[in-house]
Amino acid sequence: MPAFKPRRIISHARKNMNQLLQRSVPYGTGLIRFLGLSVVAAVWVALTAAVSTAQNSAPLIGNRPLDTMALTLPARAGQTLKIQISLQLRNRASLNQLLVALQDPASPQYHQWLTPTEFDARFGRTSQEIQAIATWLTRQGLRVLSATPKKLNILGNVSDIEHAFGVNINSSLDSMHYANITDPQLPSTFKNYIGSIEGLDNLRHWQPTIIHPQANRGIARPSNASERASVKNSSPIGLLQIAVTTDYNQGRGLAFGPQDLQTFYNETPLLGAGTNGGGDCVALVEDSDYNDASPHLFDANFSLPVVNLDRSFPDGNSPGINGDEVETLLDIEWAHTIAPGAQIVVYIGNSASYVIDPVTDAIYQAVKDNKCGTISISFEFCGSPNRFYSRTLDPLFAQAAAQGQSVFVASGDQGAAGPAFGVNGCVAGSHRSVSEMAADPNVTSVGGTQFTPIYSSSNDSGSVPENVWNDDAGSSGGGQSVVFAKPFYQKSLALRGTKRNVPDVVAGASPNLPGFYLGDDKGGTAVIDCCVGGTSVAAPIWAGISQLIVQAGKSRIGNMNPQLYKLGALFDVTQSGLRDVTAGNNSFNGVTGFTAGVGYDRASGLGTPDIATFVAAFTGSSATSTSPSTPTPTFSTLP
Repeated sequence: MPAFKPRRIISHARKNMNQLLQRSVPYGTGLIRFLGLSVVAAVWVALTAAVSTAQNSAPLIGNRPLDTMALTLPARAGQTLKIQISLQLRNRASLNQLLVALQDPASPQYHQWLTPTEFDARFGRTSQEIQAIATWLTRQGLRVLSATPKKLNILGNVSDIEHAFGVNINSSLDSMHYANITDPQLPSTFKNYIGSIEGLDNLRHWQPTIIHPQANRGIARPSNASERASVKNSSPIGLLQIAVTTDYNQGRGLAFGPQDLQTFYNETPLLGAGTNGGGDCVALVEDSDYNDASPHLFDANFSLPVVNLDRSFPDGNSPGINGDEVETLLDIEWAHTIAPGAQIVVYIGNSASYVIDPVTDAIYQAVKDNKCGTISISFEFCGSPNRFYSRTLDPLFAQAAAQGQSVFVASGDQGAAGPAFGVNGCVAGSHRSVSEMAADPNVTSVGGTQFTPIYSSSNDSGSVPENVWNDDAGSSGGGQSVVFAKPFYQKSLALRGTKRNVPDVVAGASPNLPGFYLGDDKGGTAVIDCCVGGTSVAAPIWAGISQLIVQAGKSRIGNMNPQLYKLGALFDVTQSGLRDVTAGNNSFNGVTGFTAGVGYDRASGLGTPDIATFVAAFTGSSATSTSPSTPTPTFSTLP
């Protein structure tokens, strides 16, 4: 590992204070005014001390991609890179204790959620610390574009970045890919300030966890007889009149529409009583815009209330409609199915102008806005260093939990193989692994099931036993994290290992058994399409359930998991509202997975919902403390 090279910082340290302030202008004079000249002077003293010991460096272990074998050439020295430095949270032990107390009805802090401003004041880096880091970066010849209590955005060429962070950045033969092949080195002064450095490589892929056979896309198909009976050609949004047939789903039989799902998971009694998720909103994390007519077609065709939609563009503007539009539409329509009274705010990152990546930018904005009590994420990453999960994403999810936001992440569609890096995108791995974003202790990981429904007059007639989703199209992600330690709420599980287990819960996900309808977009024309699947379906289902709980309990619920595992320990669906899944496995791509059985397992988690019972149990279970007998363990295994 290369030694930290202090020549540039020592040289610049000899310049006077006025030169320092002049060099600081690129990241905004507003920051200087905010800090005050007296603070800057004080920081200069600390910086001088840091310079004198710059030879003492500390590595950011786990801040390099694992798949760099094909990168054999030095990256072009003059190439400009956009870098984000994610700052470590202050007082993390105190934050972990707070997250437990927020879920403990016996604590005076129970459900006393923080605002983003309060969170930054208690756990973000101080202005002095930010200034010290910004000054050091500027002295390295890097341009600081912006600075907040949680991150700094900078620009620099490869040569200066290599020098500043003590790394070697290599490139592929075609110059399309690059990455640091060693962990970054930092002055030891900043070891406890900087969490991760993003942008030293471009190997990260992100992709939706959706199964949607392209051969079927845009083919309008009926859902079931009673739901289609009222469709009119004269509708102003162009609903399609389709003849009803019993064999329209390529021989597979009927697929699921909204009313089918509501019946199957026993939500109908709640909807009939007026519990529909109203009063709050669901934030959806996406990277494609969408055709407004498609969800409206879905609503009208399946007799749902008109969805209340809003957009947010965290990267400044819309990316337009791209190949991931189908994910955006799926999330909107199936979250709306379960919580038809909730507003849906779609946070859409832009692959042409992102800061970290479009998905992470959307997560960041949803947490920063703190507008919605629920965040649903149907994406997965591959090719990222472990620190990306533990030091870039995890602080965001911890903040969401402190603000009372419930986060649901699809567990992935590659079964126990998990997502692995491929040159053109994420592929199924060759050994057991998980989607590490879904393994964060402050999110609820949602896997998938498959089942063969029983229909009556073309409508679902009620629940049947479910199996772990596993077919030629994909399989439910599940297993053990390599990044995160086992959180307190999983300590009682009879499973070996000290790491976080996923998934937490499951719901319908197979595109074949039964398959799910979609209000789709065919070249700008809204159509009803069949069939989609993937854990992308299951995640917004559980996100919608959380909004029912918020409405019923008249309070945000934050991280669902502590209460969830308490209910799971009852082993009685009539008390918990959790239907145990005891059949199937998530072996996939030649990787031996996990088998479902009685109680929690790494294939089906705690099971699927009986929604009416689950909502009643969840809102009534707050009478008993969920506090663990020991303090919350450290969430990450990384330093």
